[in-house]
Amino acid sequence: VPAPPHFSSFDTTLSDGSLGSSYYEAGTLFHGPTFQGVHQVLNLNENSLTLEVIIPEVPERQQGQFPIGTFNPYAVDIQLQGVLIWAWKYHQSASLPSITRELEFYAPIHAGQKLITTMTIPKHTNIRAVSDAIVHDENGKVYLVVKGAEVTMNKQMNSLFQPHLQYA
Repeated sequence: VPAPPHFSSFDTTLSDGSLGSSYYEAGTLFHGPTFQGVHQVLNLNENSLTLEVIIPEVPERQQGQFPIGTFNPYAVDIQLQGVLIWAWKYHQSASLPSITRELEFYAPIHAGQKLITTMTIPKHTNIRAVSDAIVHDENGKVYLVVKGAEVTMNKQMNSLFQPHLQYA
């Protein structure tokens, strides 16, 4: 595994401040407890967002065919939830992941760890959004880079994922 790079151009200014739990409760994020790691949306705009995440404990008996070793697949999923929040905010549309083009892994991610996800949305239309994410700590140590994570947006899915439709 290559040495982790340093990332210094991140913005943790609190301009949004919505709690991750509100997105899970409203259905924007449909994930169960094993994947509920978005703690807070720090900032969010048309081209990017920054999340504070806390990696949940996943009991070994629940890991099944995806055991946590050096690589934590559950932590990766949590990092991608930001684009689902973005899609709801800017398109009022439920969305589902469809592809991830590249993943660079630099350091293990552990349960209880607090990390920052800095995400950009370089491309989007009314039916899809592509994001790139850098997962790092507050000192800029990079743990994971996700490139080309694409979601498909479809407003017909809103009733399936947003039981309360409280977000605007």
